[in-house]
Amino acid sequence: MDYGRDVEVLWNPNSTSFAITDYAGSNVAECLIFAVAGGEPINVTDQLQQGIKNARELAVLRGNDHVYYAAVNWIDPRSLRVKVWGHGDVSPNGFTRFYTYYLPNAR
Repeated sequence: MDYGRDVEVLWNPNSTSFAITDYAGSNVAECLIFAVAGGEPINVTDQLQQGIKNARELAVLRGNDHVYYAAVNWIDPRSLRVKVWGHGDVSPNGFTRFYTYYLPNAR
């Protein structure tokens, strides 16, 4: 993988996966989880948005032009704490949220 700006790696405590925060641009950062065994990475950014049913909350995450998703810490081997912050037309004064992403089928 190629990271043009900055990247942070956060190892899962059970050493079977790791989270990458890709600070891809001045207006975006994505969070991905890679399994050590291989396979397609999990795009935590997309998965969190898909799990949100509140329209107002989705508008904050999708309607701002500067939104950053960053892995904060592993709560346990199955759950990752993610910080989401940003600003834009929907949230001109900015916003900060924390979510927990639960790995599917994690041991």
